Amino acid sequence: MGRIDGRPGPGRRIAAGHGERQGTPPRLHGCRARLPHAGRTRGTVPRPGGTVPDGGGFLHPDAVTCQNGDVNLDHVFVCGNPALDFAATLRARRSTRFEMFVTPDRLNAWYLESGLVDTITPGNEDDVRAAVTVREAAYRLITDRRLGEEFDREALAVLNGAARELPVTPQLTPAGRHTDATPAQALATVARQTVELLSGPDVPLLKECGNPECTRVYIDRSRGMRRQWCGMESCGNKYKAAAYRARKKTAAAADAAS
Repeated sequence: MGRIDGRPGPGRRIAAGHGERQGTPPRLHGCRARLPHAGRTRGTVPRPGGTVPDGGGFLHPDAVTCQNGDVNLDHVFVCGNPALDFAATLRARRSTRFEMFVTPDRLNAWYLESGLVDTITPGNEDDVRAAVTVREAAYRLITDRRLGEEFDREALAVLNGAARELPVTPQLTPAGRHTDATPAQALATVARQTVELLSGPDVPLLKECGNPECTRVYIDRSRGMRRQWCGMESCGNKYKAAAYRARKKTAAAADAAS
């Protein structure tokens, strides 16, 4: 079976069964998740390996359409913990809801870029569905813990079930440490990282980004917990610029009315 090489840069190799090709995976633009029902009812977390319903606020991987637009679908790691970065791969949950795991390749790209694995076997749509299911359960539990609420029991069962599966196992090679895995093993490892996060000392440091359009949760290790944004480049600068434009527009309207 082929392997996807996790080495950075344009020389990343995708090894297939009938040879090898080099190059950077194609970049997707403007992929937007269509959700008929944006709300979520507690206690409706789908099971791994099952169908992710279109309703109930869960993203169905088949319900993703790609449109023209300048949407950055590069994976971002700003939350301070891989479990939080994984939960943030459905962006802007309260508004546009942009899905990052639009294909098995994009899911595997996250596993590679996060540093979780060095090489990974090609995935399929079932791997995407399983990852989305576990991610949504993880986000529910992260939100519960951040708000000091009782854990959602079905979300808890989904996460713990995933964490019980075979995880990534690093190996020692003549060249050093190497981690090869399947998408299922990578997902089990992320689930275990989520368990460690939500039962560890960083829970009091969990905060949601101050940008109303952003729903990333990050660990605030700043002095006095004064950090407002998941990242200045991704949210802080954009929010401040938008606020400045809004103030100028309001001032101009007031001057015109006087």
